[in-house]
Amino acid sequence: MAMVTRSQRRPSDSPVDTYSFTLLLSGLDQITDEVERAVYSAGCDDALLGTTDGQAFLNFDRQARSMVEAIQSAIKDVERSGIGIKVTQVVPPGDREIQLFNALLKLRADKPELSELGPDFAGLVEAIFKSLAR
Repeated sequence: MAMVTRSQRRPSDSPVDTYSFTLLLSGLDQITDEVERAVYSAGCDDALLGTTDGQAFLNFDRQARSMVEAIQSAIKDVERSGIGIKVTQVVPPGDREIQLFNALLKLRADKPELSELGPDFAGLVEAIFKSLAR
């Protein structure tokens, strides 16, 4: 599985970095051409789709302004693929951001009313990080 890393800043005016992380998936029995096309078309052209010991995953190298934005946008893209894939975990655990996303994904799984990842989800994550930094 990929490590979460922060690459060097791109030489441009935009403060965008590349973040590497892995999303574990459910709702995917096998990888077919149809699945690959759906995932790619949903915006995951910056990820490698695979399986290990029956566990489907996507390894991302996503450009964003923050780790939070990278992970949140990847989850949103995966789950809008229209083929029933759900993100169950962000790995590897250990980083505060990943632990927080995993806790929020579990909360979302336990509370169906939180099933939509929207602007409030990203705002909640940012608010929690700001409060932890104090």
